[in-house]
Order: sequence, then structure tokens, then C-alpha cells
Amino acid sequence: MNSLFHRVIHKYKNEGILQVLQSTLGFGWRQISLPIFLILYLISKIIPKKDTIHVFGYGDKNSFTDNSKFMFLYIHNCVEGITPVWITKNNDLAQELRSNGFHGYTFWSIRGIYYSLRSTLAFVTHTRRDIPWWWTGGATIVRLGHGVPFKKYHWSNESELKGRPIKKVLNKFIFWNYDYSIATSSEYVPKVVEATNLDPERVFVTGLPRMDMFYRNYPGLEIGVNKKLISKINSINGTTLFYFPTWRESGQNIRSIVTDDVCDKLKQQNIHLFIIPHRNTTFESIDGDNVYLVQKSMDFYPILEEIDVFMTDYSSLFYDSLYNSTPIIFYPYDITEYLDERDLFFEYSNVPGHIAATEEELIQILSNTTIATPDNEKYWLRSTFEYIDGKNAQRVFSEIYERVNYQQND
Repeated sequence: MNSLFHRVIHKYKNEGILQVLQSTLGFGWRQISLPIFLILYLISKIIPKKDTIHVFGYGDKNSFTDNSKFMFLYIHNCVEGITPVWITKNNDLAQELRSNGFHGYTFWSIRGIYYSLRSTLAFVTHTRRDIPWWWTGGATIVRLGHGVPFKKYHWSNESELKGRPIKKVLNKFIFWNYDYSIATSSEYVPKVVEATNLDPERVFVTGLPRMDMFYRNYPGLEIGVNKKLISKINSINGTTLFYFPTWRESGQNIRSIVTDDVCDKLKQQNIHLFIIPHRNTTFESIDGDNVYLVQKSMDFYPILEEIDVFMTDYSSLFYDSLYNSTPIIFYPYDITEYLDERDLFFEYSNVPGHIAATEEELIQILSNTTIATPDNEKYWLRSTFEYIDGKNAQRVFSEIYERVNYQQND
């Protein structure tokens, strides 16, 4: 309840009373419509499935990004006889996908409903709510994940387990009910098992499909990407620093790091800071030369190929930079408060990068001409990634397809 109160206050301060009222009405509609959706879900279980139809979605239901995107592109470009379909609430995105030769449809479009009902496989990043779950009863659900586990999530995260009993029931039997998931190495399988409640044999060590972007450039990869931003980064004669702060469950704003002292150091070292706030948070202020605020609703993963240094507080996106051998800075200025609301799978002091607990320490790190590789980077690489070869999506498809076909032939 305290977390909900903070979110309401956060929305009021940043979006106004109208948005609060709209959200309240939306909440009421969700309570009324839930029984209807549950009936549709049960009906969808008896609809005959078509083996060649696979549906895909992303957590915010509006973007074309992350592991689902790269899995979708792999199947479209490399696998014959399968119809991959992207399901979204974003009509503009659906039209753009279709204009580029892909199958993209909205939740309530005729074709969106048809493909969802007939799909035999569904790939999601966050939960089954990435897609219209009420149309996909009976489909095999594959959770590709939103990243390598660093913060605890689902059944391993106490804050997500709070709430009314109906929420727990829905999570257990629908929203968090997956058939398979993936991991980047055998060391991470137990973490995925703890979070998803899957049997270990249903978690495949494949690597994350989105990390294939460092090796492969599929047609369609540019959709959802801010190409002007990439051109801007490539035109800079200096160091590019990408800052990706994570979301606070309390809903609080992220404290701005763009202070006068930091701005002076950025200019002195010719460092250009690009900030991508989490879609659910805002900054107190953004004001300074060499500082760029990037839009949230875009596929920013390809940008990771272009940057010189990556910085975060608690985002698991640092794994992508580790995979790509990009230097990493950690800036956990509020770590005590953060760990009160969210648990981690690892001791923070052991992360593979340079930790700046204060602004002074951050400025000291930025003062260095080069950011040295930490001693534990090789250990993290070995333990986290069993494969660094650009074939992660191929392995996911092979594992899932073999298992699904085996079950159908029994």
C-alpha cells in the first residue's frame, strides 16, 4: 500500500490530476473486465492451434525491442515455414512492421486476435501480459527475460509478492506461468529457477537473443531504433558515456547527476553524457553542456555498440556492456535505501566495474584519461556467458522446437 501511495503521488507531481483520474478509472475497468478476460482465456484453451504460428510481445506493449525483438527477427529471417507475429498496442508500430514485410498487429485487431488464438508458441520478455494473455490460453509460453538476473524478480522478489490473494493466484496460474525460460550460463540457471518456479530442465542455457546484435545485423533491426541518435554519437569527437539508471519501486524520481561539478568535469575531459531514464521515472532536472536526454520509448540496445563507457546504478543492462567489453561505472548513490525495497542476486561490492558511491568518487573516476579494466571482469565473463558467438537465438529456437515437437509426438 505504501508503494502504491508513492506511485500515485509520483504520477500527480509529474503528470497532473487528470492522469491520476484516468489511471483510477483504468484501474476500475481492470477490476470489472477481469472476469471477462478469464472467460476468454479459458475459451482460448480449446481453440485449435497452428504449429507454424508464433507470437511475440514486449513488456510495455508498445515498443519493438529486447530479446523478443531479436528472437522475432531471427525466426523471420532464418527459419522457413514459421509465421512470427508481433502483437502490440501501438498501431503505428504495427503498420511500420507490416510496411517492412513483417507480421505486426494490435491486441484487438481481427488478425491480432486470430494469430494469438491460433499460436502454438508465445515469446515474452517480462510476463504473459506482454501479449494478450486472454487469447493465448493453451499456447506454450517462453519467457526470454528482460536481461541477465541481477535484481531479484517474480517469486524471488519479496516486494512483488505483496498484495491481495487474487494477485498471487493470477500470477501463479497465468501471468507468471511459463513453460520454459533461458539462462546465459549454468551458474544462472538456479537464479532463473528461483524467480520463475520452473524445473531446472525447463531452463535452457542458450544466451540472450538480443546479444546476437553484436555479431548479426538482421533486416528489420533498425525498426524502433533512433537512427539520428546513433549518428549523433558517431559524430562526437570525444568520449561517449551512456547512463541508464534503474527504476525505484517507490516511484521516486532519480536524482539528477548533472551538477555543476559533474558538468565541469565532463567538459574538461570531453565526455558527452547520454541519459536514458527508465520509462517509469523522471529526473529532477537536466541542464548542462555535453548532456543529452534520450527518449525512453525506443530500442536502445543497438546504441550499446556505439558507446565508449556504460554507467548505471542497479540495471542489469550492464551485462550487455560486459559482453561487449565496454568499461562500466556503477553509481549507487542511494544503495541503502534501494536495497530496502529490492534484493539482488549478488553482493554489490563484487560487480565488474568501478563503483562510485558519492559524487566526489564519480568525478574522480571521470578524471581518469582511461577507465581501466577491473580485476574481476574475466571471472564475470566466464561465469555469466557460456556462449559468445552470435548464435543465442538459434540455440533458443533449437531447444524450444525440439522440446515442443517431442511433447506433441508423445
